[in-house]
Amino acid sequence: MKAVVLAVVAAAAAAMAAEIAPEDRRSGYEFAAPETRAMQDDDTANPGILGVLQGETLWTRKVGAADRSCAGCHGDAGCASTVAGRRACAGAEPECYRSFAHSCSG
Repeated sequence: MKAVVLAVVAAAAAAMAAEIAPEDRRSGYEFAAPETRAMQDDDTANPGILGVLQGETLWTRKVGAADRSCAGCHGDAGCASTVAGRRACAGAEPECYRSFAHSCSG
């Protein structure tokens, strides 16, 4: 019985790991209820904007011995100047921030 369960779990994991063709990929937004879409479209009602604002604060915060910020190297990168720009760039350069302390602050 355990072997059957393990086989089913392994088959399900393999099926989920299969890559979805680019033309078949869809945003979760497409499946959201109209009320959820309305909330996401409204910057004053969308709780995700709090993360965007926090990211903007981190982008401009000077840290480390060099007292430099991400914005000091990258400027606004087209991201920090508008809410729409911040949405478009959200998560675009995660490696930049993770490696910031090592590359910019020394």
